[in-house]
Amino acid sequence: MADPSRPGDSRPARQAPGAPTPEQRAEARRAADVRAGHAGRAADAVARSTARAEAQRTGRERLIYAKNWRTPLLVDIVMGTIVFVGGVVLSVNWSPLVGGGIGALGALYVLLAVRRWKLWAALRREAGLNPGGGGPGSG
Repeated sequence: MADPSRPGDSRPARQAPGAPTPEQRAEARRAADVRAGHAGRAADAVARSTARAEAQRTGRERLIYAKNWRTPLLVDIVMGTIVFVGGVVLSVNWSPLVGGGIGALGALYVLLAVRRWKLWAALRREAGLNPGGGGPGSG
């Protein structure tokens, strides 16, 4: 928008000192909507952000609430147990240092899988999907 006081000038008009910027005006409109209790723009923005968050859920979050949530955790526990046993075999037959390190990593993996099992069971309990506990061995 050209300055009307200068004919033929295509430079934008200067903003009056103390006048709000376009960003400040937009923020003031949003605040006025919220204060006035208008469900219009403010509620639409909340609904859009909620839908966007749902669409961006990760595969892990979807898996926590899936019907077969125990299966990947059991696979992780079995895999960690195999690594642990392999580390013990290596430490006996080859190098105690290398085998012990591999065995320790397998044991750590199993512990983390059990911890994740307990966390997922608690999240499912809070959501009302797993009222019977759901820890390892509880079926």
